[in-house]
Amino acid sequence: MKVAGLKFPDKCPPDCEFIDDFTNFGQSAVCVSCPVFNCGGDDPMMPPEDYRKDWAKIMHKHVVTRELSGVPNLPLEREPE
Repeated sequence: MKVAGLKFPDKCPPDCEFIDDFTNFGQSAVCVSCPVFNCGGDDPMMPPEDYRKDWAKIMHKHVVTRELSGVPNLPLEREPE
């Protein structure tokens, strides 16, 4: 799946560091900000083109390349496009 021009898996990777967050924290989990959780799977909550591009860049480094770890620092205000 492509989100903001970046390749993401269609389903949550089994080795994702946040894989148990939704079960443990519900709507406070990191998952609710993840494009895989929101845009992937058989019944997506939003189309990939609606996901924030600035968040996609950050989440890609957490979920795909693993350049970052820990809780993602996602800005509330959008970057100008």
